Amino acid sequence: MAANESPFFGSYLFGSDFSAAAFCYHPFPVLSANAIVPNLTRKPFLKSSPQNLQSLLPIPIPRNAFFQTRIQISSEYGALGMVGSTKKIIGGEGVTALWKGVNAAWLREASYTSLRLGLYEPCKVAFGCTTPETTTFVKKFAAGSAAGALGSLAGNPFDVLKTKMMASEAAGTPSIVGTAKELLSKQGLAGFYRGIDSNIMRAMVLNGTKMACYVSFLLDLLKELNFFISG
Repeated sequence: MAANESPFFGSYLFGSDFSAAAFCYHPFPVLSANAIVPNLTRKPFLKSSPQNLQSLLPIPIPRNAFFQTRIQISSEYGALGMVGSTKKIIGGEGVTALWKGVNAAWLREASYTSLRLGLYEPCKVAFGCTTPETTTFVKKFAAGSAAGALGSLAGNPFDVLKTKMMASEAAGTPSIVGTAKELLSKQGLAGFYRGIDSNIMRAMVLNGTKMACYVSFLLDLLKELNFFISG
């Protein structure tokens, strides 16, 4: 199999996040109805599989989002820093506290990451990327941004639950169902979409930059590698 035929090839070089983008590298999908409809239904889940598999590994270090959440919402943890916060959390809540919110994080990856990566190619088609001449960097950035925004809409409820569970200093691991019920009773459905505007802006910048740069670089890299392998 040639290097540019393997969607997992990038994972050996740059990790699962790069290989997830590698699934999206093909710039000119077939535009027949028979090809596009299956893409819209299955590719959002197939293309994000490397990132989703990574999210299933419950490794607390480096679970940067956990410490980032504690440090951002508490001046006490902010003063302690990451090392001091780790000692305080383990001493007061136990080592299992480092996994708080991991199930919500899995659901966030399964929704947000699946869509931001899987919808990139359909968004390229929507932006008119049908030939090498029309597939510009700006259009790829716009397609990545649009896919990121759509992913945020789906993933924001799990993002809110993840943050609330990570921020909980109660003994034991908070229940995702209990956290969701409490949020619904106190804030209604709108509570699940708190911070959606900043989340969308973040996702648009992140995914637009990542997909445009990653895919452009990956295409050039695979062409060079295929040249050397074939030659």
